[in-house]
Amino acid sequence: MHTDVIGAVLLGTAVVLLATTGLVIGVLRGDRLRLAQAPSAVVFTGAGLLATGIDPRIGVVVIAGGLVLHACWDAVHWWSERVVQRSFAEWCGVLDLTVGVGLLLLL
Repeated sequence: MHTDVIGAVLLGTAVVLLATTGLVIGVLRGDRLRLAQAPSAVVFTGAGLLATGIDPRIGVVVIAGGLVLHACWDAVHWWSERVVQRSFAEWCGVLDLTVGVGLLLLL
């Protein structure tokens, strides 16, 4: 039950941020890289919730994998110099990779 509440909050936050960003600065009218943000957030959140609901250990592996994949996504942002500033993509990529690998090592 606790996982359901956390998942609902994360998903709700992603939807609100997407809608707010789209309305305020027009990101929804931007290029394909920006449009991929919302589906990616939904897929990663859904996969983490589904895996955690089945077995917490599997959930940790899925979430850690998601963080490592998000670090790769940050590398795409860093390389393309789009969506976010390069320094933020670099910082987030290092953080995601560190936490993802750390979770796998702790498991």
